[in-house]
Amino acid sequence: MKRIDEANAEAHRRILAAEPVLADVRLARDVLPRLGDRTVLHAGPPITWERMCGPMRGAVAGAIVFEGWAKDLEAAMALAASGAIAFEPNHHHDAVGPMTGMTTRGMAVLVVENRAFGNRAFCTVNEGLGNLADTCEHDLGRILRFVAGNDMFFLNVAMALAKAAVAPAHGIAHSTVVTTMARNGTDFGIRVSGTGDRWFTGPAQMARGLLFAGYSDADANQDIGDSCITETVGLGGFAMAAAPAVVGFLGAGRLADAIAHTRRMAEITLGPNPAWRLPTLDMDGVPVGIDIRKVLSTGVLPVINTAIANRLPGRGQIGAGVVHPPMACFEQALVAFAELNGVA
Repeated sequence: MKRIDEANAEAHRRILAAEPVLADVRLARDVLPRLGDRTVLHAGPPITWERMCGPMRGAVAGAIVFEGWAKDLEAAMALAASGAIAFEPNHHHDAVGPMTGMTTRGMAVLVVENRAFGNRAFCTVNEGLGNLADTCEHDLGRILRFVAGNDMFFLNVAMALAKAAVAPAHGIAHSTVVTTMARNGTDFGIRVSGTGDRWFTGPAQMARGLLFAGYSDADANQDIGDSCITETVGLGGFAMAAAPAVVGFLGAGRLADAIAHTRRMAEITLGPNPAWRLPTLDMDGVPVGIDIRKVLSTGVLPVINTAIANRLPGRGQIGAGVVHPPMACFEQALVAFAELNGVA
């Protein structure tokens, strides 16, 4: 339909026109005005305490102790189960977070401004694998050493960049472009531009990849985190052809396999980003703008680069790999889109 094509072209244009800039680091309470006290933001679509996986529950308990709402982890678990703590997705606050995605009022967040559209996005500061941030507001040397010594620091910057870039494409009537992908360790959820803030969910999948020494598949949790927001703008798994060194670490095979992944993503997207070109693909741009119609017509699911979390609370990352959303998310989204637009 013409109106769908026009809406999708506008969504694609807005993503490509984004000018995301890392502007600040602030406390969440100062930049997330709707983030209330005794509220924990988490990765993925909405979820209750009763349905949370082990890593998510452990992270919630840690966040509660961090905020001083409970004296220890045991008390924090009891408080979380009591109903006294509110749980909301990061995405409901223009925010994202890797893995469990914990965000509370006292945590520091990166602030990325999309200067082309005036919107902002937020992501907590990545402290590395199991480390506490050792930074000081007036000690630039310590801050730079911390950043340089943390391989994962810029993941969070990229996540906030992607959220800021894709947000203006959300809420365009008749658009079938995916503007959110996220998982909470139990459910995988997507949101689509033309269907508003409704989530379409299915079971979070198990990632395939490489595990750290001493771990097996039995130790792994279902996929978790907001980091697949990067795939909505053509990064992560969609740009695997640009990162040969990452292919082996993810257990994704050879460079030829990575190139094939990126080429397949072109089948389910609106078009390339001419500003982000890939030498391994004859300088073609990364594929951008996941179209739910193309996912269903081709049977090709988005490919996502992901970390693998231990299924037990507090154990952290045990590997990395690739994963796909469940097809059910896209089936639900297309049905809802058709009902909303009067399509039989």
